[in-house]
Amino acid sequence: GRTAESVAGDVFYLEQQYGTSPAVYREDGHAVFFVYDSYHVSAADWAAILAPGLGGPGRRGRAAKGIFVGLWLESTGGHELAAGGFDAFYTYFASSSFVFGSTPRHWARMVRDGRAHGLSSVLSVGPGYVDERIRPWNKHNTQERADGAYYAQQWRSAVDAGSDAVSVTSYNEWGEGTQIEPAEPGRNGYLDYGPGGPFLYLNLTSEWFGSFKTKWQERPENAVRPPGPTSIPTHQPGEARPEL
Repeated sequence: GRTAESVAGDVFYLEQQYGTSPAVYREDGHAVFFVYDSYHVSAADWAAILAPGLGGPGRRGRAAKGIFVGLWLESTGGHELAAGGFDAFYTYFASSSFVFGSTPRHWARMVRDGRAHGLSSVLSVGPGYVDERIRPWNKHNTQERADGAYYAQQWRSAVDAGSDAVSVTSYNEWGEGTQIEPAEPGRNGYLDYGPGGPFLYLNLTSEWFGSFKTKWQERPENAVRPPGPTSIPTHQPGEARPEL
């Protein structure tokens, strides 16, 4: 199974094989790694490869070069990620109220608490959720799209919470009904996007990113920094952070 050490090995491999590729997303020159289900590994084990001070002052362990974004699942997730040496958190799940981290009413507090402990925020928004074809028992987590209204509300909540960045779940995960890519009516038995047309969700994404960018630029700490597609790090990787 996956361990912190195996992740460090994976990061080393990826940097060696693809470190110069333009397909690798970077912030401030550092590759960004989203670690799904990070809570399955203990904070102590993550700290062994991510926390500052290992290998010398101001250095991390084996995963020194990346920016690591862990998954905040339950209410204590932020403390665990900070203790593990992560740089940021994300929420991933597109079904509101599925878990603590995917519930928009918690987002503003999560952003504040994360920032207080050196974690940048990447709130995840989705257009809806339906995975009954692959998980028939999970109908209670279905979220109707409502012709784009659900997606708009997710974005509004993320913007109002003051997130440092926003991720979209997902571009083309048809199996869980979270896709935003253009959709033709009746394709493969899936529902289309209704009166909004095939490009409804790409258009909404563009509109809401504009709102996010405007609010991000208004924050005093960003006044001298050129705006980018995200702004994940609020500190350099491996830099010491406030004590919990």
